[in-house]
Amino acid sequence: MNNRCKDRINQDIAINYPRAFINIGLLSLVTCLIFIMISSNVYGTEKGDPVRGKAAFSKRTCSLCHSINGKGGSVGPDLTDINKRRSEEWLFKWLKDPTLIKADTIMPKVKWGSDQEILDIIYYLKNP
Repeated sequence: MNNRCKDRINQDIAINYPRAFINIGLLSLVTCLIFIMISSNVYGTEKGDPVRGKAAFSKRTCSLCHSINGKGGSVGPDLTDINKRRSEEWLFKWLKDPTLIKADTIMPKVKWGSDQEILDIIYYLKNP
């Protein structure tokens, strides 16, 4: 390759590199914003409804294994004040799929209607 070709390649790189860098930067920014929107809807800005959570807790028969304020089953732990022992994020992950946190758990993976249903139960458990 002669010097003239090398100079042309270097010139193309110098001209196009900033444009490519900007395009990659914009793509990264958009990707980050999408991730923030998705994760915040799961863990933060989207609020649960404790009334719907109580109904879901009953519908999913959680009280067969768990008790709240002394009422319910004893197979699983008492959920009174669970929010003092576990974060909302941890509870969400646990309820979504307990085996991802503890592979040998006896807690079944529940077929939730939606992530919102999980959030509703978490907010119910915060103040049953």
